Amino acid sequence: MTEEEKTEREACFAAIRETVQRLSRLMDTAYQQYSQLVEQVVKDRITGEQEIERIMDGLMDFGDDQRFLALYKALCRHVYDKHPTLVREHIALFRTQFEERADEETQQAQGGERHEGTGD
Repeated sequence: MTEEEKTEREACFAAIRETVQRLSRLMDTAYQQYSQLVEQVVKDRITGEQEIERIMDGLMDFGDDQRFLALYKALCRHVYDKHPTLVREHIALFRTQFEERADEETQQAQGGERHEGTGD
């Protein structure tokens, strides 16, 4: 490997690190904003079903982050009595999206692939 290639590779890694740091900061900002929205729902400042559903949809965008999952669960628990159908449907959607992904990732990590309909 030439010195120029090494320099190029290091620049690439530096750019990737910077991108990851920016993404992390954006996630932190989104978490703060969603925390405020969930707090407003809990304090009954936001009560409309469409508004709550929009918040739930947004939280699902980050559903693989434990912080957002905790907010999502708190929100679901709080609004369940008023909007049980919304919560049930949303939880089913969440499970479909994230549990299937987790199953696929587990299978890939174990080196196997699942073949639909074959039982493998």
